[in-house]
Amino acid sequence: MRGWILRIGIIAVIVVGALIFRDRISGSAADLKVGDCFDEPTGTTLIKDVQHHPCTKAHTSEVIFVGIMPGSNDAYPAQAVFDDYTLSNCVPAYNAYTGSDFQADTEIDIG
Repeated sequence: MRGWILRIGIIAVIVVGALIFRDRISGSAADLKVGDCFDEPTGTTLIKDVQHHPCTKAHTSEVIFVGIMPGSNDAYPAQAVFDDYTLSNCVPAYNAYTGSDFQADTEIDIG
């Protein structure tokens, strides 16, 4: 019985630690969700992992929208299709998330 209590305690410590420090460790880019802050990797076109940061600390990127682009299982879409998707989904998400107008913002970009 004592062995089970010890095992459960160890698992609980690991889970609590992961929850507390999630915003300070690197993780899969595919696991990002709205509100996550991270540093955008440089020098690569294929991004697999990102360095999470608390949003109160300096960071280069913040997730404002997560969606699945129609037809994204096929070949990469044409630039015009990608731009249309961004304008109809990401820009409204930016405006709602920040309370600012993306078109008027001169410092922030969507990527």
